Amino acid sequence: MSDGMLHDILEVERRIEEQLAQERMRAEEWLAAQKDEIDQQTEQALREAASTACQVGAGRCQNARNAGAARIREMRQQARKLRSLSDAMLRQTLQR
Repeated sequence: MSDGMLHDILEVERRIEEQLAQERMRAEEWLAAQKDEIDQQTEQALREAASTACQVGAGRCQNARNAGAARIREMRQQARKLRSLSDAMLRQTLQR
């Protein structure tokens, strides 16, 4: 093999190594960008999930308050009815 041919082969190998290094760098940059994008999407999804959970929790809390208020109204109405009954009527009911 002549020196010129050996030199050409070494030059081609050097170029290939440079291209490989550039491709590795591009791949690392692409992976870092993909990771950042995934991290941002994950953070956004977590914020949305937390917001939804808070809204659901607040809705459940309000429903419980409403149900409790309705039950209190019913109980007060029953108490008013019982107060309006005469003692004689209450005794008869208790004796049964």
